Amino acid sequence: VTFSSFKVASISGDDSSGFLGVELCPNTLNPGKTCIIGMSFTADSTTTKTHAANLVITDNGTGSPQTIPLVVTAVINPVVSLSPTSINFSTVKTGTTSASKTVAVKNTGTTTLTLKSITYSSGFAAGSGGSCTNTSSLAANGGSCTIAVVFKPTSKGSKSGSITISDNARNSPQTVELSGTGN
Repeated sequence: VTFSSFKVASISGDDSSGFLGVELCPNTLNPGKTCIIGMSFTADSTTTKTHAANLVITDNGTGSPQTIPLVVTAVINPVVSLSPTSINFSTVKTGTTSASKTVAVKNTGTTTLTLKSITYSSGFAAGSGGSCTNTSSLAANGGSCTIAVVFKPTSKGSKSGSITISDNARNSPQTVELSGTGN
């Protein structure tokens, strides 16, 4: 078989970006021999979607060109790491506000993490010094920001709540448990 070309061809109506092929074949392949065509794919977006294309091999063989369908679903893979996962404010005088405590939010995944909302249970609120917002985008492989939280007890006794973080990670929403005692 004598090869004349190897190419990735787009399919009308499909996203064919992201495919890359490397052929390790000689110009002429002798009878009974094989050669390798290595294919790879790199996601090009921040949206989970299917990509499709054809690998087209043109040669002097019967049925040329040969077409091999290529299909991949790009999966967005941000992974949220929170530290700490719980905060205890101890005892705070009723009607006052505690000092801010922070939670580090880190993206340990391979695609961008996009925060959609940060909400606080009653008795707890956003504090000063945090860098995360409802629209923060954290880069893959280590992008981070911080959430600041305060405790504002309105009555005496033990209180519990949480910070809820909604985002584009698979396990969204994530929570940080909060507790404190009003005195």
